[in-house]
Amino acid sequence: MDRQAPQAPKSRFWSKDEDIILVQSLLDLYHDVRIYSDNNFRSGYLKVLKLLWTQNYLDVV
Repeated sequence: MDRQAPQAPKSRFWSKDEDIILVQSLLDLYHDVRIYSDNNFRSGYLKVLKLLWTQNYLDVV
Protein backbone atom coordinates (compact mmCIF):
# COMPACT_ATOMS: atom_id res chain seq x y z
CA MET A 1 0.00 0.00 0.00
CA ASP A 2 1.33 3.38 -1.02
CA ARG A 3 1.22 5.93 1.81
CA GLN A 4 2.07 9.56 1.42
CA ALA A 5 3.04 11.90 4.22
CA PRO A 6 0.39 14.51 5.00
CA GLN A 7 1.08 17.77 3.25
CA ALA A 8 1.46 21.00 5.19
CA PRO A 9 -1.26 23.57 4.57
CA LYS A 10 -0.38 26.11 1.92
CA SER A 11 0.66 29.53 3.13
CA ARG A 12 -1.68 32.41 2.53
CA PHE A 13 -0.20 35.80 1.87
CA TRP A 14 -2.26 38.81 2.89
CA SER A 15 -2.53 41.80 0.61
CA LYS A 16 -1.55 45.22 1.84
CA ASP A 17 -5.23 46.24 1.99
CA GLU A 18 -6.10 43.16 4.05
CA ASP A 19 -3.25 43.94 6.46
CA ILE A 20 -4.54 47.47 6.95
CA ILE A 21 -8.08 46.22 7.52
CA LEU A 22 -6.91 43.59 10.02
CA VAL A 23 -4.91 46.11 12.04
CA GLN A 24 -7.83 48.57 12.02
CA SER A 25 -10.19 45.83 13.21
CA LEU A 26 -7.83 44.86 16.03
CA LEU A 27 -7.53 48.50 17.05
CA ASP A 28 -11.32 48.76 17.12
CA LEU A 29 -11.44 45.74 19.43
CA TYR A 30 -8.66 47.18 21.57
CA HIS A 31 -10.76 50.28 22.26
CA ASP A 32 -13.85 48.22 23.13
CA VAL A 33 -13.79 47.61 26.91
CA ARG A 34 -16.11 44.62 26.49
CA ILE A 35 -13.44 42.82 24.43
CA TYR A 36 -10.15 44.17 25.79
CA SER A 37 -9.32 44.64 29.46
CA ASP A 38 -6.43 44.06 31.83
CA ASN A 39 -3.95 44.20 28.93
CA ASN A 40 -5.49 41.15 27.22
CA PHE A 41 -8.20 40.34 24.74
CA ARG A 42 -11.02 38.44 26.40
CA SER A 43 -12.02 34.98 25.29
CA GLY A 44 -14.18 35.00 22.20
CA TYR A 45 -12.47 37.97 20.59
CA LEU A 46 -11.76 36.00 17.41
CA LYS A 47 -15.48 35.49 16.84
CA VAL A 48 -16.05 39.21 17.29
CA LEU A 49 -13.11 39.98 14.98
CA LYS A 50 -14.51 37.71 12.28
CA LEU A 51 -17.96 39.27 12.65
CA LEU A 52 -16.49 42.77 12.49
CA TRP A 53 -14.47 41.81 9.42
CA THR A 54 -17.43 40.37 7.54
CA GLN A 55 -19.89 43.12 8.48
CA ASN A 56 -17.78 46.19 7.93
CA TYR A 57 -14.76 45.45 5.81
CA LEU A 58 -15.47 42.59 3.44
CA ASP A 59 -16.71 44.91 0.72
CA VAL A 60 -13.47 46.91 0.83
CA VAL A 61 -11.27 43.96 -0.13
